[in-house]
Amino acid sequence: MNKAKLQTGSHQLVRNINEVIVLNFIRANKHISGAELSKKTGMRPSTISSLLKQLDQKGLVAIAGKGQSTTRGGKRPTLWRLKYNSRYVIGVDLELGESTAVCMNLKGDIIERLSISFPRDLTIDQLNKKVGDLIEDLITKSGINSNQILGLGFAIPGIINTIENIIIMSSLVSEWDYCFSEYYKDRFSFPCFVENNANAAAISSKWAFNFEHLNHFLTILIEISPKVGGLGVGIVLNNEIYYGTSFCSGELDIHLPTIADVFSQMRYKLTSDSYFSDFKNDVTKITLDDIILAGKNHNEIALHYYDRLGNIVGNSISDAVAFFNPDHIIVAGGIAEAGENFIKAFKSSISPNLLDVTQRAISYKLHPFGLDAVAHGAGACLLDDFFKMPVTIQKSKLDQLSIS
Repeated sequence: MNKAKLQTGSHQLVRNINEVIVLNFIRANKHISGAELSKKTGMRPSTISSLLKQLDQKGLVAIAGKGQSTTRGGKRPTLWRLKYNSRYVIGVDLELGESTAVCMNLKGDIIERLSISFPRDLTIDQLNKKVGDLIEDLITKSGINSNQILGLGFAIPGIINTIENIIIMSSLVSEWDYCFSEYYKDRFSFPCFVENNANAAAISSKWAFNFEHLNHFLTILIEISPKVGGLGVGIVLNNEIYYGTSFCSGELDIHLPTIADVFSQMRYKLTSDSYFSDFKNDVTKITLDDIILAGKNHNEIALHYYDRLGNIVGNSISDAVAFFNPDHIIVAGGIAEAGENFIKAFKSSISPNLLDVTQRAISYKLHPFGLDAVAHGAGACLLDDFFKMPVTIQKSKLDQLSIS
């Protein structure tokens, strides 16, 4: 017999695991009784009662009322519900020149949102100060207490080491291996984490679609503005983000044409167009909102733009789609507001490069949060960890994100 001592979990670890199990069953059901929880989890009724009492004391669950008695009669069971507004997370989408921050409850609902713009050439100290002020304004506007906030999540473009919580490389900072969270940990009383923006959008997808059958999927984050065009891919395998060996998974290094690039090639069409004639002398002022508004009214130039962008994006990732063979492809970013007009062009450029069986299996979806998918995902990263079994959470987060 092997003389090595067996590794065993402490009583508190087992209790924490059981708490999360119960919490997740309550989250998955609008209302549920203690007896049903006992039946579904296999735990003793006395254990369930003790766990519910503890979760109630922490303010995470509450009595929702009484259920129906059984056909044999008897006492009506007490029903429990999750108190979605007992805890909150903050998610921040940080790009060059702009940032969006959202406050979310335990259900993943955005309860407040703020955005700011700033010069693109700020130093990192100036940037941190601006974004820190944005977060404080968001907390004030939300009307919540800081002690209700589980944590602060950032989503930024670049390569992020999520284990060490550092930025390996990003356009936001000039140095490598930068510990971006230190400033915010010193300024705020809650933990801070950093994630890649496309991966954050992928995590947001799970919450936005309520986890329904999203086991293997790609989230395509398309960043479009008059002067910037970027593309990132968040890869989810077995409902978990795939980071790759060096956290570079999904970094395809594809640069999309800017809005100005595309419209400058069809400037001659703008003169007589009812939507875009005002921009004929300066196409750099055309925004994605302008295009989407025109597209909703079937404007020919806007629809041509969707075709052009959809073909570029589709051709750029078709090999990756064929290799990965996902269940779903989810389009995130402001372009999701374009709806089926964009999906049609995007899908038609991918399909010829796929096997017929692969093509028929893929479902194409538009991310319901659109432009806010990244900020929502930055917060959803923390919700993912909060509701995850303690034994599977990375140690760096386990010590800070608990249901205490």
